[in-house]
Amino acid sequence: MLKLKGSVTFGGGPPFIHGQLPLGPGSLVLRRRKDILSFQIRSAMYHRQVLPKVMIDIGAAKLVLTNAQVIEIASGDVGWEQMSLNFEEVKKTYVEYDEKGGKTANVEMNWSVEKGSK
Repeated sequence: MLKLKGSVTFGGGPPFIHGQLPLGPGSLVLRRRKDILSFQIRSAMYHRQVLPKVMIDIGAAKLVLTNAQVIEIASGDVGWEQMSLNFEEVKKTYVEYDEKGGKTANVEMNWSVEKGSK
């Protein structure tokens, strides 16, 4: 499983970085710091490799993408990169807290492109 960390924007918004690829259902843009995995991610994109599972840590929540594919990568600010990924399913898990700040439960949400459902 490929494990990444960054901020995410889901599809259905404006066109991606250079206006070349519109984001639709089953796609997202990940903005992350460049690191040792950057080469592996670029290699997967160049070889059009399907990644069975990609976990993305977005702070308070974690996303797991199933059958993801890196479509485009662009370098932005020094040390940062943005990438567009397509996927078949996404699972989001976050921790729910009560009014006193105590952990109450892990909440999961699932969405499938094919089914178009939660």
